[in-house]
Amino acid sequence: MKFILEKYKAPILAAFGNPLLDMCTRITDLNILNTYGLTLNCEKELKEGELKIFADIRNRYEVEYHAGGSAQNTLRIFQWLINSPFYSVFLGGIGEDEEGKMLESLVKNAGVDTRYKYHKNHATGSCLALITGENRCLLANLCAANVYKPQDLEVEENIDILNKVYMIYIESFFISHSYDVALQLLDFCKTRKTPLIFSIGSVYMFNDFARELITLSKNANIVFGNKEEFMELARAMGLNLMNVKSTLLALHSMINKEHEFLDHGFGQYLKQLGKVLVMTDGKNPVLCVYGGINSKPVLVEYAVPEMKVNLVKDTTGAGDSFLAGFLVGMFALNNIKTCLAWGCWTARQVIQLVGCQVPSCQPDNILTIKC
Repeated sequence: MKFILEKYKAPILAAFGNPLLDMCTRITDLNILNTYGLTLNCEKELKEGELKIFADIRNRYEVEYHAGGSAQNTLRIFQWLINSPFYSVFLGGIGEDEEGKMLESLVKNAGVDTRYKYHKNHATGSCLALITGENRCLLANLCAANVYKPQDLEVEENIDILNKVYMIYIESFFISHSYDVALQLLDFCKTRKTPLIFSIGSVYMFNDFARELITLSKNANIVFGNKEEFMELARAMGLNLMNVKSTLLALHSMINKEHEFLDHGFGQYLKQLGKVLVMTDGKNPVLCVYGGINSKPVLVEYAVPEMKVNLVKDTTGAGDSFLAGFLVGMFALNNIKTCLAWGCWTARQVIQLVGCQVPSCQPDNILTIKC
């Protein structure tokens, strides 16, 4: 990514989320899902009385450990594409334990700078990924990842970093416990004219945090999610659901607002795009709606290249890695369709691995993709 390395000085992207140690395993007996009241492709935050499944899985299956957490995944893949260390910084809470040391080592080895808040009285958060072919069930035990307070953000070195970056990313899971911090970041972005990225993350979040999700979606410059998540956002905002394209266009009009950007090349690029909504839908086409408050929104569709089913090992990090490719495309000042193509190419590499792993191949081929 010579262009990006020449144009920008690190760091360029900061992210806030739940740092988790992923435990990935392939299950052959679907009865274990029934035993614990789970379904294919479920996503669930476990309560204290539900943690028995962690020990059960470790006893019955071979488990691989990877760095996890939605925003942290995106940054690790972002770094792989940039191919130069510490162009991104992650902020969140982990425990002062062996799992925390393992997690931090994995993340730093991927080139991500870390500004963790270390907790003595909370264990490092973890996520169990039960994989069956194209399907996966994600079970999170947040622990220390569930604790990040305003005073943790207000450390001088953290503010220095936020003053340097070109974009700030908040994953939705972060607002379930640190909405006050998210509001601080909204104010910071508005004052500093720093673009904000927000991922909707999960449909189940609307059960308890619909108001917070709507607030972040309205104030972010770029909103990312899959089809089900965007449709749930539309329902939460009282929209009558039409076909997917019409609903996304209506949603864009409803949550669009004017944003100010710093007067540099990247700021001008984002100003021309206006509010950006990006919706993935598995192997179906990716949709993007963008446009300013005083312009007609533009709908872009990108057909996901076909892929043999037997090549798909794990879709756990598909959305996170797509976002990494899309953001690198934006920093490269590509048109939106090329950004979508870069996102799809990146996700394609990652889903051929178990867990959201950094691919071993070089990412240079992405530079040949232009739309």
